[in-house]
Amino acid sequence: MKTKVVIAAVLAVLTLVLSACGAQTSTSEPELSTATAEANATAGIPPTETVPGDADVPGDLEDVVRVLNETGATVNLADPVESDVLSAPGQIVHINKEEVEFYTYGSAEEADAQVPLVADLTNPEGEPQFYRLGNMLIRYAGSDDVVRDLLENVLGAQPAGQ
Repeated sequence: MKTKVVIAAVLAVLTLVLSACGAQTSTSEPELSTATAEANATAGIPPTETVPGDADVPGDLEDVVRVLNETGATVNLADPVESDVLSAPGQIVHINKEEVEFYTYGSAEEADAQVPLVADLTNPEGEPQFYRLGNMLIRYAGSDDVVRDLLENVLGAQPAGQ
């Protein structure tokens, strides 16, 4: 029951945030960059789907933290982190006491280029989960369903490991 309430609250906040942004409607689907389309294909995402970062969604770590806080999640910035595989600097963020790593690249194209590496890091059970948002790749190795739901609602579907 608690999970359903949290999910409903997340969806309500996201609806309010998106409507407040004055989202413009378009009659055509957004076009994916060639790099995004290739990265999506490598990660197993059908070509008609977009990846978070291609639409009006939180644009940086500060925006993600703000949106997560608005959902009622407890969010705290922690230490920087480095990956042996991912090339961008990382930041640990605790979401409801769960550790989530945010790697921020100079551009969305640079993040796109790392998606094939993410697919290699994900085991057959889909763990850890990786998300892509704009110029960020986000890694969550935990098993908390509430945190997974929050991440998926704010960041969108995983680029790899589903």
